[in-house]
Amino acid sequence: MKIDPTLLVATTANAILLLALAARSFFLVRRDRASQRERLLWYGRSQVLEALARYKELPEVLQGIVRYLEMASPRFAGSILLLDANKRLRLGIATGLPDFLKEALDGLEAKAPSLNCGRAAHSGNPVLVADIQNHPDWLALRPRLAATPWRACWSVPILARGGEVLGTVARYVCQAREPTAEELELLRSAADLASLAIEHARSEERLRDSEAHLAEAQRIAHLGSWRGDLQSGGVAWSDEMHRIFGWPAGRPITHEDFKRLIHPDDLARLLEEQNSAKEDRASLDTEYRIVRPDGEIRHVRERCTFGNDGKGHPSWVEGVVLDITDQKRMESERLKLERHLQQTQRLESLGILAGGIAHDFNNLLMAIIGNAELARHELPMNSPTRGCVEKIEKTAWRAADLSQQMLAYSGRGRFMGTLTDLNTIVGEVRPLLKGVVAESVEFQFNGAEGLPHFTADAAQVRQIIISLVTNAAEALSGKPGWIRLATGVRRCDESFWEDVPEIVRASQDRPLTLGDYVFLEVTDNGCGMSLETQKKMFDPFFSTKFAGRGLSLSAVLGMVRGHRGAIKVRSEPGQGTSIHVFFPVVSVVPTAAPSAPSPKLVSAGSPSRPAILLVDDEEPVRVVCQRLLEHLGCQVALAVDGTEAIDIFRREAGKFAGVLLDLTMPRLTGDQVFLKLREINPDIKVILYSGYNEQEAAERFAGLGIGGFLQKPFSLTALKEKLQSIQCLEPNAASQLSAAR
Repeated sequence: MKIDPTLLVATTANAILLLALAARSFFLVRRDRASQRERLLWYGRSQVLEALARYKELPEVLQGIVRYLEMASPRFAGSILLLDANKRLRLGIATGLPDFLKEALDGLEAKAPSLNCGRAAHSGNPVLVADIQNHPDWLALRPRLAATPWRACWSVPILARGGEVLGTVARYVCQAREPTAEELELLRSAADLASLAIEHARSEERLRDSEAHLAEAQRIAHLGSWRGDLQSGGVAWSDEMHRIFGWPAGRPITHEDFKRLIHPDDLARLLEEQNSAKEDRASLDTEYRIVRPDGEIRHVRERCTFGNDGKGHPSWVEGVVLDITDQKRMESERLKLERHLQQTQRLESLGILAGGIAHDFNNLLMAIIGNAELARHELPMNSPTRGCVEKIEKTAWRAADLSQQMLAYSGRGRFMGTLTDLNTIVGEVRPLLKGVVAESVEFQFNGAEGLPHFTADAAQVRQIIISLVTNAAEALSGKPGWIRLATGVRRCDESFWEDVPEIVRASQDRPLTLGDYVFLEVTDNGCGMSLETQKKMFDPFFSTKFAGRGLSLSAVLGMVRGHRGAIKVRSEPGQGTSIHVFFPVVSVVPTAAPSAPSPKLVSAGSPSRPAILLVDDEEPVRVVCQRLLEHLGCQVALAVDGTEAIDIFRREAGKFAGVLLDLTMPRLTGDQVFLKLREINPDIKVILYSGYNEQEAAERFAGLGIGGFLQKPFSLTALKEKLQSIQCLEPNAASQLSAAR
């Protein structure tokens, strides 16, 4: 452990002074001609010096100085007073003095006039009073002094090397007289010894304080210090080193013990680095793991340097060890959060891109499907062109399915939830799985009974099941094997979500809730996946199979996210894969509300040809929707944006039976236009339609009473049903084109 240089200098100076005093004693008392008294004094001084050399406590050393003075006189009384920070003398030790005099001396202020010791401490010079009975400074104690044998008092200041007054040494004698030169020299010698003892005690106290401060600083900083002897193999540790390594305090440790505490995977590297630093006479800065005796693994950083003997050979090494376990843990958490943020941003960017493409794609498909359906209606049943048109329609609807997958991945897919039983959905989809699973594959289903309900879009859950089973079948590559489908319920706490893949966590727009979840499990004994593959399995268009696999698992991820659920994956190469999909349980099943009476038919425009205001900024969509409405027998007024729609509606509010309103438009959005229309006519029936999902519209217009929602692309039949549901079209109304045929 390093020592404060100032303390080292003070200690060295004390040692030199000890030697000087010993030499002074030796030369003052020439032992060959010394009297018995001189021998005793020399012995007394040597005892005091020995006590100092052995680091005895200050009271014990002062007691030795008093004994040293006692040897000079058979009838002795004396005191050693120590000056405190408030310039008051405190009783260090007193011999032969009555209690009243001790009380008078303890707390005596260093000033003049005062008793001898107070004046000596104030002036820094000896104060020698030959007759204390008659001296003015002692008048207050005169009556009580008469009952004592003491008549004279000689006080000498205790001075530090720099001249600072540390206290006083006083001797009381029975005769009223001045001290002899020898007696004064004896007092000064005692004062020198006392000075040495006091400074030594102060240095020891500062050293102890410094060591305690260093130990506390090491404890707070988790920084331990150590020193090793390369010759003997001995190692000295600070207290914090023991705490860091979990080594019992006070128990010696050897270099072999130390090596056994190093993590086996780091030991060889650490020893190699130490040997290299020792040979190059360089310092070492390294990190490694330790295994404490209780089995706990911690991370430490070590810095050390090597020292040489007088011949240039490495002889010792010393260094510090910093416990960086918490920093490592925080760094790991920081990197995890950074990866999470990057993943979230990447998914959000891909989601926005996918959602935007799907929205525009749906507008194009609306024009294709609408025109194809109108063309099919206009063609005679025996027309050879009719088959081509039907193929266009069928292909366009397949493209719409792909668009739905893109919306699902972006989190903006269609999701209108109803209370659902998972086993019921599995039962509905099982016949469809026969075409997915090869005959050589054993397919098993184990459904838990009494599953609680959850809110879900049954169509999306069916798609999730089909996608997962399809991937499991492909993992078997046509070879014999098995696929197991199971359902159940589980209570999920925070620890349960810890191993949810980062990509799934990042795609949650709110934290995973705690509580009961129903789960769907799809397990296979196929080829399995590496960790690297698992990290990419939900990325759009990523596949380990042949090209063109689309958005299968990424769409599954989007649909699960839309249900506020989660996915857990367990897989190893050659060991198969198990995927769990969790859906939050509904705690209370709401009772069905009584059905509201059907609204009265709105008779706007001609009773047989209701007027509809069509608002859309996309010309192809606007044109095809106009034709679809006219095909259903409606009168159509067109608006290219929200501003024009409001102007038209304000002029002819009573004319329209309903409004077909696009949700996403420039200048004024669909919801802004909707609110303006309601201000003009609170009873107007409005059908919103969009390339995005119905759930988004339902959330944005909750409680505002929209008439309905259509997601583009939609069919003529869907449009007819929606108009009939809001009483804008009679249930048995026939289209103009159908009547014409």
